[in-house]
Amino acid sequence: MKILFVTGTGTDVGKTVFTGLLLHHLIVQGVRAVAFKPVCSGERSDAEFLWKVMGKSISLDSVNPYHFKKPVAPLVAARSEGKRVGLVDVTTHLELLGQDFDIVLVEGAGGLMSPMGEGFCGLDLAVELGAEVILVGKNQLGIINEMRMAFSALKTRRRGKVSLVLMSNEEEDESVESNAGVLRELGLGDVLQVPYFEGFRANERAVKKNYKEFKKVLAAWGKFAKLVASSAKADDKK
Repeated sequence: MKILFVTGTGTDVGKTVFTGLLLHHLIVQGVRAVAFKPVCSGERSDAEFLWKVMGKSISLDSVNPYHFKKPVAPLVAARSEGKRVGLVDVTTHLELLGQDFDIVLVEGAGGLMSPMGEGFCGLDLAVELGAEVILVGKNQLGIINEMRMAFSALKTRRRGKVSLVLMSNEEEDESVESNAGVLRELGLGDVLQVPYFEGFRANERAVKKNYKEFKKVLAAWGKFAKLVASSAKADDKK
């Protein structure tokens, strides 16, 4: 089981959209992939979106075992309902879920350092899982600073590879053309730029509609070609 942890520089930066697109891509390529959204607070729409991309092949509660109604940080939302979620609770669910899959895409909640439960944040979860990290941010003015801070925090705690994803917006500023290049120049490594797909929303129909264009974007990023190939080989051995 390979674990990819998709986190963000903050809330509403496009990590759920990216996770859904990548999940669909892996499934289409014949990889046994599953999404895992450990905690949701407020709306459960992110988890429902990923669940539908999978064709509802498993239960929604397997994709998202912890859901709290209050639209605040999951730690606070859980406490408001008299509940507690620990790191071991999340990892236990993941181990059970991952038994039947080659790749698990774990999506964090909010930004990298947002508290997900009692005593742990997204960074702590990534370290505990030994996961490869995909850091998602909005391709706009200010993202270089946000990416550098999150990247620095990751590198302080773990040695694994960190891949950067810049999600485009419908309205773009002048920094869009230079952000990726500057991040590479500063030594942050791989940077994938995902264009804005006209009419795209976080729903399974939009994922399928825009998949061909997304596949072209991924094709230019050899990282995922290797990922799919290695997963397919692992599946053949079973």
